[in-house]
Amino acid sequence: MATSVSGRDVVFGKHWLYALTFWRQNPKEFLFNLDIKADTFHLDVLRDLCNDEVDDSCKNFLLTLLQENVTLLLSDEDRLEQTVGSLQSIFNQLAGTEKVQLKCQFLITIATILLGGEFDFSSSTINGQLISFKDLLIEIVCNTKKEASLLRGTACKCLQEIEISYPGITEPHTEVMWNSFQQDTSPVFQSYASLISVILTHLVQEKNHSSRNTIEIKRTGSSKQVLFPSSTLSSEIEVFPIVMSLLDQLKWMTSASVYHVLNNLVEVVKCTSDLLPTIFKTWLPKLTRTSYVPLFHLAFILQQEFGSDLFTSREEQMLMEQLISCANHPLLTVAHRLLFLDWVHVYVENRGQFSPWKIIPPRLIDMFLPSPFDGPDVQGKKLWILASSEEYRTGKHQFHSEYKARKILRDGQFHLLVAHLEGIKKLVLSGDGYRPVNSFFRTLFFFYSKHGSPFLEVEIQKLLLAVMFTVPELSFRVVDFIECLQEQIPHSSLPEKLVSATVNFVYERPVSSILLHLHCYLELLRKASTLPAAFCFPKKILSFLMEVIKTLSSEDKMDWLLGNILLDVCQSIIQHHNLSLLYKEIGELLYLIMTTFNEADIKNRAKMYYAAVTSLASTKVKQIFQNSTHSQEVTQALSNIVDAVPG
Repeated sequence: MATSVSGRDVVFGKHWLYALTFWRQNPKEFLFNLDIKADTFHLDVLRDLCNDEVDDSCKNFLLTLLQENVTLLLSDEDRLEQTVGSLQSIFNQLAGTEKVQLKCQFLITIATILLGGEFDFSSSTINGQLISFKDLLIEIVCNTKKEASLLRGTACKCLQEIEISYPGITEPHTEVMWNSFQQDTSPVFQSYASLISVILTHLVQEKNHSSRNTIEIKRTGSSKQVLFPSSTLSSEIEVFPIVMSLLDQLKWMTSASVYHVLNNLVEVVKCTSDLLPTIFKTWLPKLTRTSYVPLFHLAFILQQEFGSDLFTSREEQMLMEQLISCANHPLLTVAHRLLFLDWVHVYVENRGQFSPWKIIPPRLIDMFLPSPFDGPDVQGKKLWILASSEEYRTGKHQFHSEYKARKILRDGQFHLLVAHLEGIKKLVLSGDGYRPVNSFFRTLFFFYSKHGSPFLEVEIQKLLLAVMFTVPELSFRVVDFIECLQEQIPHSSLPEKLVSATVNFVYERPVSSILLHLHCYLELLRKASTLPAAFCFPKKILSFLMEVIKTLSSEDKMDWLLGNILLDVCQSIIQHHNLSLLYKEIGELLYLIMTTFNEADIKNRAKMYYAAVTSLASTKVKQIFQNSTHSQEVTQALSNIVDAVPG
């Protein structure tokens, strides 16, 4: 630390890079290990920031440290006042130097401290700090001739964040900032435009909705009131010429700046009777034909806010066609395509809210049929859209293939939905990572949640059995799928049918053929045994377990893990089924486990279960098992009757 090393060392000492990494992983532990208090640590940082011998890159790191840990290092008003005052003093000392990047970092740090902490700005001290910093930023922004463009741009961004957090605080300076915007010929004019658009938004909202005397601020889940002096400037500013000038400058801005300015101007137009939505008309061709996500999203914002006042039916159709085209564009990233497909899915799911968009154009429905070039995630999203689309479900479209049309008439739309899942299924069966598996099970669940038809129930059973046969490791996913159905669709009969099918599937297979993945199948049987006997066939499960033990005992493969899984299945059966009907089978199985396994833990646990089944009433046994959610709790509950069983 700086308190124990020479003046040439920064706050973390000679091994500052290692220490900084440790700090970012866990600041509290870092301070604890060095026996340093947070209320003094920030003083060390400030001291090294004042040290001219410390390299600028190290100072940048220290400033970043303050930005990332405002609430930890500056927890009270005194520390904040001390830190902000010191940082502004150091910044003023840098005036006239060429250290533009360092000065920018100072401004960002001060803004982050003032906006990032949970301070009471009704306090005159902290309020004064905010006003003082705002005035400093205004001075930088308006000094277009002397200050570097990068510094002025940073000051604009800081002012914008302050204005967003505390609406109206920069309004008295609108005129001077507007003049600076008109004088600036550098690319930084975009930062001015973005700042002014935010101020205009708050100005018109103030005219329509609120008083200037009290501004209610809501951020980070808390509510604060900050008092600023009332101003008559809002009635003097002419909004119309400023808006038209900003729109005229948009053609020189980057796409990101265009989005921010236009997005703010949408709110301005909504709240200003003198402005009509048609002022955005010249931008519609660009917005409805772009694949740049923010601008494309802005087109949907305009359509939602102004509807037919701005969009013609043809323009709305073009917007939908562009969305579908972007969702299928092979040169876009998978993440972008998934985002666009999500937008389409929201539209299809909530078609009533997007009038006059009534249907997806029938000729475009085929674009949502999965292709071999689509990844598993994209294929899954497309199938979601098809399953939700009324045009697809009712057949109100023309497929380009007559074979497909005949197939629809013969087998119905559900058959095609399942058939289109074949591509993802092949990826699952090939063991091609977890993404196809996730997409496969999500899509199956979505199909069934949208269309719980008997046909789909049969098809889902076939698909899951095929997956279990080829990739037994996915039996755990089948268990998760069944649990999800039980939780999300409690009235469904599919979980019981799946359990019956899987139990029969496991029971009918030779034990020797499933030994490699035996643990997966046993977990499936454990889940199955929680359902009523009519669906899970507990006698079949117990018979299968007996066969497993007899087969493995001859091969000397009776390990501790296998014994615990077998006993977990037994515990589940004891807990959920009528023991009077299973007394003989469960007793024989537990005795076989006791006498076959050499592990003391397994023998003792089996001995306890056997004692409970043979010595206690059925109701008492169930009570013990139902009140204990884990096998260790059951073992503890049964420990007092172990001696009842002969060794």
